[in-house]
Amino acid sequence: MSKIPKPILITLPILILAIAIYFSGQYLQKKANTQFSKTEVKKIAPLKKPAPFKKVEVEKFKRFNIADKHKNEKSAYRFPSTRNVRAGLVFEMNAGKTLWSTNANKSVPIASLTKCLTVLTVLDHIKENPQYSLLDQVLISKSSMKTSSSSFLRKYPKDTISVEELLVSAMVKSANDSCQLIAEHFGKGDPKVFIAMMNKKAQQLGMTQTKMSNAHGLPFDRSRPDLDNHSSMSDLLHLIRKSINDYPIILKWTSKREVLLPSSSHKAVKLGNTNPLLAVKGVNGYKTGFTLNAGWCQILTTRANGKFYFLVITGCPNKNTRDVTMRALMNWAVRVP
Repeated sequence: MSKIPKPILITLPILILAIAIYFSGQYLQKKANTQFSKTEVKKIAPLKKPAPFKKVEVEKFKRFNIADKHKNEKSAYRFPSTRNVRAGLVFEMNAGKTLWSTNANKSVPIASLTKCLTVLTVLDHIKENPQYSLLDQVLISKSSMKTSSSSFLRKYPKDTISVEELLVSAMVKSANDSCQLIAEHFGKGDPKVFIAMMNKKAQQLGMTQTKMSNAHGLPFDRSRPDLDNHSSMSDLLHLIRKSINDYPIILKWTSKREVLLPSSSHKAVKLGNTNPLLAVKGVNGYKTGFTLNAGWCQILTTRANGKFYFLVITGCPNKNTRDVTMRALMNWAVRVP
């Protein structure tokens, strides 16, 4: 029998030891991460029940009734063509000033813009109920993984996911399956309970032109387009103003170009933001959407010249038209004196 070469005899034990150290380290790290996450969930302080709104706050967030065909403001840029926009609105938040609108008070299909109300409903519910937390772990259901136009939860490397990760994936990647799981979780197994919570929230906010059939914005029934989720531009303006005032963290989520979930895992799922205008300085993103009935839609928030702007358009015939129109509207709006 031939002898094993001396170099191999020397390096083999070292190699075996290195492999053993690596895998033991992986095991200990995984154990530590699990222990840490459990500790964090226990340590989180319950949110106090919020005090009722003062009169000044109700006044501050009164619902706007936007006049259609608002007279265009003068700008250094020529006003762009909006003939392919079904309904839209450009609003300067600081001055409470409408720069442009069309069909702003008309209730139209809004596709995934729905998720803006989904997120606010969840955050308000957590704020009002100390037993809930953004760190709560939710068991991923088979029904949520079967949601149309979704693949996020099927790729997620764990059996449970935090409420915060569900909200982030909904706003960044427009994950329909995440919204379905949100509805199941906060509806205690029945998504219809959560849909009722969303509609109640809309009523409380005075969003009289808003009606929801699901938490994600997909067509409710292809043969009944009237059942699709509907809202108006003035309702959406009110919703977004309220959301970012009460929960600035939403803008932190929507401004991310991509996220890794879960961030601590080497098997994390990479989610790219659906908003192509994030590369523009000052843009915080917000939400995009599309269905055949709603067309291509987008809500955009941006800061420029010390001012904060809200823009929304719906009903565009294709993605390129939506993006070009939104970019042109933004360039025009931020140059209004």
